[in-house]
Amino acid sequence: MKQHVLQIARLSLRYAEANLADIPDEKMTALPAGLVNHPAWIIGHIALAAERTVDLLGGQAACADECAVLFQDPPTEADGDFPAKADLLAAMRDVYARLEKAFEAASDELLARPLPVEEMREAFPTIGDMAVGVLTLHPALHLGQLAAWRTAMGMELPI
Repeated sequence: MKQHVLQIARLSLRYAEANLADIPDEKMTALPAGLVNHPAWIIGHIALAAERTVDLLGGQAACADECAVLFQDPPTEADGDFPAKADLLAAMRDVYARLEKAFEAASDELLARPLPVEEMREAFPTIGDMAVGVLTLHPALHLGQLAAWRTAMGMELPI
């Protein structure tokens, strides 16, 4: 079953990369009217959730506290201190590689443990539920926002 989850996670990563490829750095924080998230925040937020899940799975988390401050709450138009697109993509690739390893190595016992994050336990009762959600549902949700952003910016969808 793990290989199926990881296949979808890899597909999400390819989708993200394809949808970011032609966005210039100066547009990564543009926030068209009616939308709440821009590409820089979307990619950083996906990576932050993955970092937190790596930690839950006992892997090597790398994101510092400033990542949580920048990518936890939706951005405002005034936000401008986001990393460059290349850096965000590199961070996303890195964390997803570490998340894949941690998920593959996780024992059934670890995955069955109750999620220690109480406010998220209703949606994700176990660490395994959270891991699968972060590998599949979470990026899909936010990559849908990226597709809406591209449409609002007058850009075609590459996929």
